[in-house]
Amino acid sequence: MEKKAKIFVCHHPAGLLLFENLSKIIRQCDPDAKIIFIKVNHPYFSNFNFESYKKYFDQIIEFDFVHYNENFIKEYFRIIKFIKKLKNAEKHVFNNFEKVDLFLQDSAWLPVNIILYNLSKSKKINNIFRIVELDIVTKNTKPSIFKSFLYNLYTIFFPCYPIKFIMSPEGKFANFQYKKRAPGKEIRVVSPINFDKTGEGNVLPFPIIQKGSSDEKKDMVLIMGDANIFKEFPEYFSSYEEFQQKTKNFLAAIEEKYKGYKICYKSHPADKAEFMLGIDPKKHIIFDNGTNAQTIFNDYYEKIKAVYTVFSTSAISSSYFGIPSYVFYQYFMNDAGKKRMDSIFLAENIASPFLFNAESIMDVGRIDDAKKSGLLNFEETKNLYKRILNI
Repeated sequence: MEKKAKIFVCHHPAGLLLFENLSKIIRQCDPDAKIIFIKVNHPYFSNFNFESYKKYFDQIIEFDFVHYNENFIKEYFRIIKFIKKLKNAEKHVFNNFEKVDLFLQDSAWLPVNIILYNLSKSKKINNIFRIVELDIVTKNTKPSIFKSFLYNLYTIFFPCYPIKFIMSPEGKFANFQYKKRAPGKEIRVVSPINFDKTGEGNVLPFPIIQKGSSDEKKDMVLIMGDANIFKEFPEYFSSYEEFQQKTKNFLAAIEEKYKGYKICYKSHPADKAEFMLGIDPKKHIIFDNGTNAQTIFNDYYEKIKAVYTVFSTSAISSSYFGIPSYVFYQYFMNDAGKKRMDSIFLAENIASPFLFNAESIMDVGRIDDAKKSGLLNFEETKNLYKRILNI
């Protein structure tokens, strides 16, 4: 019987960089531990190139994504299959180790819920760490009592925890939350730019970034797009004609400011082959859905001069890398849209000198000269992870 294993549970491509970072730390601190990666295949994984991440894990076990709200009869058999496969992995893989630590993204979506419920009851599990990656505190969200009841009724026959269906102020779905505190230690990750070295508690800097060479040329500007912004949120804009014109002004201002730079575009994973108005594949460099925003930031943060978006939360992630990051919803949206986005982007816990809430196209380039300072070195970061995660 082998001694130790670390189980990572990832249900969305956005979590991959977190588990890559964790793998690097564990390899340094506990090289004998086996790293088992549970990959739950969220639809966004369908076009994602996972190949480069395989080297960070000793074993990969894949699961189909399951839902709370699909056709019950059809989804019932998929969930049963999911649970059966999990039980099989527990019996034939996890039970082969003396001690097992479980690391999950802090999520109440059904796949993570089922895995947490089942593995938390295993005698082999020594520690459980629920990691809150991008802790955006939004205001005025509230649980729907009726929909929470329906979703819990849906899962009454499955081994999982009761959840709350969380709604935005407009009555749209926002997220799922556990009805009661879930098992395990909650670990919050914050920007290494803002990390308080003297602070206490279960807080870690993420991502793990290291200073590159001082002469690294920044020659890229990245636009985070969404081809269906107006279609998805028409109530946040005054008119389609005005939205079109402002999009043209937005792109023109970026191209004027960054002459000689590579203007790159990353589409939203749900956009497929669609691009934001004005984006031309012949003129701009396109990052397709074979990669994600976090991977791009990690690979190119020493070369990206700035990141621009209307309201993608990827701008928060890029600010964590020390990349000047601009959100332009104040320029594009009406009062209702501004109020909704303010509840996200003005949250105190994501404030950063590298995240700028722009009000007009005159703000293009406003914080491009912001400097990174006070970053932990890798040894300090490794020791911090080792202490808090009991590695």
